[in-house]
Parts: sequence; C-alpha cells; structure tokens
Amino acid sequence: MTPHDFKPHLAERIASIAEVQAALALLAGDAPERQKAVRQLETVKAALQAKVAKAEQINLSYLDEIDLVSSELRDRARDMRSAKGGFDRVAAIHGMAATLFVLLDA
Repeated sequence: MTPHDFKPHLAERIASIAEVQAALALLAGDAPERQKAVRQLETVKAALQAKVAKAEQINLSYLDEIDLVSSELRDRARDMRSAKGGFDRVAAIHGMAATLFVLLDA
C-alpha cells in the first residue's frame, strides 16, 4: 500500500467508526435484543478504533522505504531476466542480494 492509498484507506476506517457510533446512538436504551446488538456494535467499533490507532502509528516514510525496496527488487529481477548467460545471471543475483542488504539495513 502506497502513502497515496493509505490516507483514503484510513479515512474509510474512520468513517466506519462514525457509522457504528450513529447506529449505537439509535439503539441505545431499547429492548434486550437490541442491547445485544449494541454490545456487538460496540465490539466492532472498538476493533475498528484499534485498527485506526495502529494505522495512525505507521510512519508514511516507512511506506516510502518499502516502495523503494520493491522498486529496486523489480529492477534487479529485470536484470536477471535479461541476463544472457549463466555468469550474467549470477552477477544479477549478487546485485539483488547486495541491494537487499543495503536497503533493509539502512
């Protein structure tokens, strides 16, 4: 998921929490079967809030790093596919391994 995709995804989760909150307000104080529904909705609301809180902790620059790593891996994979002989392919594999060590260690 890219940072561009992340913000709408998070906004959807926050909107879902608002919808659950509105449903809870409508059901509050009603018959016992509705009280059970309220408890279930409260459980869903708590789960959504926990997911949003966790998502908000993600540093978007970390997502940028993931994009960089995947881009580099795609480039190295392309190098391997275009390698003519065994020696070129081995060199491309070493290039991919070196790229991984540098990017993931940084």
